[in-house]
Amino acid sequence: ADPISLASSSVLIQMSTVVLSILLFNTKVTFLLVVGTVVSVGGFALFTIAKFKANAETQESASMLESDETVTFAENEGPTGSTAEKASLIKKDFDHNDQLKAYTTPLNREWKGFGMATDVTFGHGETIKIRKPQIYNAVIRIGIIAHFLTGIAYLLWISQNLASSFGFVIGPMFLAAEFMSYIMRVVCFTQYWTKQYKAVCPLHQLTPAWPEEEWPIVQFCVTHYREPVNETHPTLKGLLEMDYPTDKIEINILDDGYYSRKPDGSFVPHPVGLEMTMMIRNTLSMFARGESGSITEFTWEAAKDVRPEAAEFGNHVIEFKHPAFPTVRQICRRKGPVSHFKGGNLNNAIFNVLNDSRYQFYAFLDCDMAPTNDFLQLTVPLFLQYKNKQWQPDYVTGMCQAPQTFSNVGSNGSDDPLAQVQDFYWRRTMMHLDRWGLVHYYGTNVLFFRPALEDTMGWQYGVLSEDTPTGSNVSSLGWKAVYLDQDIAVGLCKDNVEETLIQRKRWAMGNMMWWLLTSPFAKCITTEEFKNPPFWAEQCEQYAKLKAEAKAARPGVEPTVSEGGDAESIEAIAGRRASVISAGLEVGSPEDHRGDFADPGKLQRQARMRDWAITMMHQWSYMHVMLSNQVAAFWFVAYLATAFYMMLMAGESSMFPSDTISLNVLFPALHFITTTTLLYTIGPQSGMWRACQDRFAFAWVRLVAIYEGFSMAMVKEAKAGPWNVKAADVLVIPPVVIYFSVIGVWAYSMTLCAMDFDTCTATIESTSFFSANLPIQVVGLFLGMVIIVSMWPMIRSTLSNAMGFPMYKLRMCPAGSTWPYILALSPLFMVATLWVIWGSPDSLVNEISSLMSSEVCVSGKVAPSLFVVGCEKCATTSLYSDMNSHFKQLDSGNTLLDGESEDMLKSKHFFDEHYDLGESWYLSHYSNCSNEGELQEDYAINRRLTDNKKGKIQVAADFTPTYLETSEAAKRIHQTYSKDHREQLRFVTILRDPVDRLYSYFVSAKADGTLDLTGYESEFSASCLEDAASCDDVQALSFDSWAETQLLRASTCETANPDQDLWPSCGDSGLFASLYALQLDEFLNYFSSEQIAIVRYEAYSGDGPQLLKNLASWLGLTFERDGMTESSELDITEYSDDDGSSMSNEIRDSLDTFFNPYTSKLYSLIADEGITFLDVIEKKDLF
Repeated sequence: ADPISLASSSVLIQMSTVVLSILLFNTKVTFLLVVGTVVSVGGFALFTIAKFKANAETQESASMLESDETVTFAENEGPTGSTAEKASLIKKDFDHNDQLKAYTTPLNREWKGFGMATDVTFGHGETIKIRKPQIYNAVIRIGIIAHFLTGIAYLLWISQNLASSFGFVIGPMFLAAEFMSYIMRVVCFTQYWTKQYKAVCPLHQLTPAWPEEEWPIVQFCVTHYREPVNETHPTLKGLLEMDYPTDKIEINILDDGYYSRKPDGSFVPHPVGLEMTMMIRNTLSMFARGESGSITEFTWEAAKDVRPEAAEFGNHVIEFKHPAFPTVRQICRRKGPVSHFKGGNLNNAIFNVLNDSRYQFYAFLDCDMAPTNDFLQLTVPLFLQYKNKQWQPDYVTGMCQAPQTFSNVGSNGSDDPLAQVQDFYWRRTMMHLDRWGLVHYYGTNVLFFRPALEDTMGWQYGVLSEDTPTGSNVSSLGWKAVYLDQDIAVGLCKDNVEETLIQRKRWAMGNMMWWLLTSPFAKCITTEEFKNPPFWAEQCEQYAKLKAEAKAARPGVEPTVSEGGDAESIEAIAGRRASVISAGLEVGSPEDHRGDFADPGKLQRQARMRDWAITMMHQWSYMHVMLSNQVAAFWFVAYLATAFYMMLMAGESSMFPSDTISLNVLFPALHFITTTTLLYTIGPQSGMWRACQDRFAFAWVRLVAIYEGFSMAMVKEAKAGPWNVKAADVLVIPPVVIYFSVIGVWAYSMTLCAMDFDTCTATIESTSFFSANLPIQVVGLFLGMVIIVSMWPMIRSTLSNAMGFPMYKLRMCPAGSTWPYILALSPLFMVATLWVIWGSPDSLVNEISSLMSSEVCVSGKVAPSLFVVGCEKCATTSLYSDMNSHFKQLDSGNTLLDGESEDMLKSKHFFDEHYDLGESWYLSHYSNCSNEGELQEDYAINRRLTDNKKGKIQVAADFTPTYLETSEAAKRIHQTYSKDHREQLRFVTILRDPVDRLYSYFVSAKADGTLDLTGYESEFSASCLEDAASCDDVQALSFDSWAETQLLRASTCETANPDQDLWPSCGDSGLFASLYALQLDEFLNYFSSEQIAIVRYEAYSGDGPQLLKNLASWLGLTFERDGMTESSELDITEYSDDDGSSMSNEIRDSLDTFFNPYTSKLYSLIADEGITFLDVIEKKDLF
C-alpha cells in the first residue's frame, strides 16, 4: 500500500476512535477525547515515520546504512581532503560522487499531474502545460476558511477559559502567543489557495525546433567559502557534462575564501583556495583524456567599477579554456572590511566580472549542489515564448527555482531528524506559489534573467541572508518567479548538529534583519548605519519609480492575472519583441534596454504590480517569512513557561485561583481537526510531523538569532562574526539543558502525582460531551510530555554526533512490514486500555455503584455513604427526622462520645469544623460493620453482595447542612474515601428560595449569636461581636439594615476581585451561603452529577410522604410510611421577627436582583450536568 492510502486509513481510525469513545463512555468522555486525540496523532506520526523509513531502506541506492566504495584520486589527479574537511567534527564515511549515481544517470522524468515525461506531448510554440487539481483545491479552500473561523472561536475560548486559570502573567502571555501563531497560520495557509501541476518541454524538443546556435549563453555561478573542496568536485563534474552546447555555457567558481588578509593589509591565497585551483586543474585534465596540453590557464584582474563596495580591492580571476569544454573561471575577490557576505560575492561576479551584454541568463548553485545534465534543458524554456516566428525571452519571467535535494539523506522520514529536506517549504509551498509567479528564491538551484536582477539592482544588502529578500524584490516589481518541480541539482545537507544550528541561526537572523530594515515601525530603534546599507536609497527610489509607472499605466484593455482569470492571459495579451541577444542590441547598463520596443514584457509586469490578488499574496507570503521566526520563538517561551508553571506551581500560588481548569474542548477540537486536515492534505505526512517539531527543535536558535539580529540593527558599529564560526556552547548546549530540565521537572511532578494518584486525578471529569474538569498538574504533565517528544529529534541527533556519527544515524524506531500497521492501530489499543482502566461492562450504562451494593466498611465501622449537605435553614432537621423514622436501613450515627451534645446526632461537622480530629473520631459515632461488610473489607474491596444479603446492609448518613457552604468539604470527602468507596457516595441537598433562606438565617442566627457581622467592626464593640446573643445593639439590628450591609460587602468584594467568584472568596455564610450554583459546582469538581440530588423545599413541605418515597427510590432504600412526617409542620416563611421588624419590599427587590443571575446559573447547571431533581409529581421551578 502507498503511504497516502495508509495515511488516509490511519486518519479514519483516529476519527473512529473519537466516536467510539463517545459511545462507550459517559462521564469521562472529554478526557478520553483529549487523551485519545493526542495519542492518536502521536501513533500516526510514528507510523508515518516508520513507513517512510521502511520505504527508504528498501531502496539500496538511497540507503545510508552501508557506504559504497569511496571514490579517490591519484596523488597528482585530485584532492584527498581539505583543511576545512580535516577540521570537521564528524568523520564522513561516504563520498558525494558515489551517491550521485542515483541522480546523474539518464533520467526518465515524471511530471506530477501528467505522468511520465515520455507520455507528455507539447504543441506548436508550447513550452509548458498546466493542470490544476480541482478537488484538491476545493478541499484546501474549504479548510482555509474553516481554519480561519474556528481559529477565532479558539482564541475566544482561550481568553475565556485559560487566561484566567493560568494567572496574571502566564495566561496573557500564552493568549498572545496563540494569537500571533494563529495569524501566522492564516497567512501561511493562504499561500495554499491554489495548487497547479506543470510539465515543461525540454529545449531540444521545442516545436518548432530551436537551433542550438541561437540558444542563449548561460553563466553558471558556484558560490564557495572554504567548504571542503572535494564537495565541489561533483558540481564541476556535473557542469562539464551538461546537456548544452559547450560554447553557450561558462562555469564560474565564486571563491569568496580564496584570499586571507594580513594585518598589514596585503592579501595572500588561503590553502583551501589553492586547493580549489588544483582541483579545477586536475578535473579538467582528467576530462581532457590526454589532451590536457590543450588547456589554457591564465589570470587577469577584473574591474570593480560598477559595484566597488563588493570588491573594494579588485578581483583576481583564474581562467581555464579548452576547445571541447566550457570556459571555467575561479573568481577571487579582494574584500574590504565589510564583505556583504554572499550577496557581495554575487553582486561582484555579475556586475563587475561578468558584466557583458551577451550574458542574459545566470544559474546559481551552492558548491555542493551537483547539477543533473538536463538542468538547462528544463529551466530555460520557462523563460521563452514563440513570437514572430522565433523563440525569444518573454521578459516577464525573471527567475526559475527548483527544490533542494540531498544525497546523504535518503528519505524525509526518520533519516531527517531536523527537517533539513524542508519538503513542506521547498516543494509544497513553492508548488502553490507557482500559480501566482511568487516562488521564493532560496540561494541555489536557480536560473535568473539578468534584466530582473538589474531592476532590483542586484542582491539585497544589509541582511545576513540575501536570497529571500532578493527574490521578494524581483517579484514585487512584476517579474514572475516560477517553480520547476524536478530534482535538477543534488547536494549535501549538514550532518552535524552544530553546523545545522548555525545555518538555521543565519537564516533566522537574515529574515529578522530584513524585517527590521523594511518595517517603518523599526526605523526609530535602528542605527543610521543599519537603515542605510549600500544602494538602499537607490533601490528604494528605483522601486518607487517603477511602481509609480505601473500605477499610472492604464491601457484600455488591461491584462489580468487574478484568480478568476486565465493563467496565461498576460502572455496572450501583451506585446512581444525579439530578444536582446538575437536583435544584436548592446546592453551595458539597465537603462540601455528600457524602451518600449526593447522591453516587451513591461506592460505585463506593470499589470502584475497592479493586480491586487498578486500584491496581497506577495505581502502575506513574505510577511510569514519575515515574522514566523519571532512568533515561533515567543510561542515556545510561552509554552515552556506555561508547562513549568503548571507542573511546579499548580495550587501552590496565590496567582492560581484554583488547582482545576474547566475546559470546553469543542472549539479547540474543531480548530485542531481543521488544522491537521489542512496539513495532511498538503502533505507529506512525515514532513508535517517534522515541521511541527521544528518549533521546538530550533526555538533556542531563533531566540539567539532574534537577540543577535536586534544587536546588528540597534548597536552602532555592530559586526557579524564569520557565518561558519563554531558555537556549540551557544547553540547546542542550551537546548540540551532545557530538554533535561523539562524531563527533571516532569519526572518530579509525575512522581508527586503517582505517589497520590487518586488525589492527582480526582477531578478528571467530563460534565458533558465537550466540557471537562482537569487538574492543572495533569495538564502541565501533558504539556511537558509534548515538549519532551518534540525536542527529542534534536537531542538524539546531538547524541549521535557525540558518539562520532552523522546526526541521522541514531534511529530509534524499527521498521518492517508489520510495525507500521501496529502503530496505525495504536488508537484502538488506546481505547481498549482506557476502557479497562476507567470502565467495565457493567458501567457502560452507569459508572457509579449503587448505594446498596455494599457497606462502606472502614476500620470495622460503617462509614457514611449518604450526605445531606444542606442547605442551612432549609428544613434539613425535619428531613433528618423523617429519614431516620422511615428509612429503616439508615444509620445516622447515634453514638455520642463523652461531652457531646445531642446536636451531634444529626450534624457531625467532621468535614468542616472537626477535620483535624481524624477519621477514627468520626467513625466512632457509627455502628460496626456487619459480617458481610467485614468480609468485604478483608477479602474483596467493593465486592458486590447478592440480593438475599442486601437486607443486612447498613447505610450510614451524615446530616451536616453546612457542608454545602464550606468550600473545603467536597475536597475533604473526596480525599478521605478510596476510589471504590467514592463510587457509592450520594449527596442530597434541599434548596429553598435564597431570600427566604437568608431571612430565616437572620432570625435564627441573631437569636443564637452566630449572625455574620462582617462589616460591623466599626459599629459594634468587641464584646458585642464576641457575644452577639447578649448584645442589645445586635439584637436591635433590623433585617433591612443587615441585608444592605451584606449587599454592599458583596459589591465591594466583586469590584476588588473581578476574576473570582463571590463564594467562597468573599464569604461563605449569610448572603453568600445562598449562592447554591457555586456551591454545587464545587461538588461537581469531585463527584459525578449522578451522585447528587436536589430536593425542592416547597415539594417537601407540600407533600412530604411522596417526596420521601421518590427520594428512597433514588437512593435504593425502602420507604416505610408508618405515621405523620415532620414536613407537615413546616410553615410558609413570614417576614417579621420577634421585635416586630420585617423585610421591606425594596430590600426584597434588591435581594431578588442580586440572586437572579445565580438562580439562572443553578437552572443551567442542573440542565447541563444532569443533576437529579426530586419533586412530588413533576418537575417545577425550584423557587
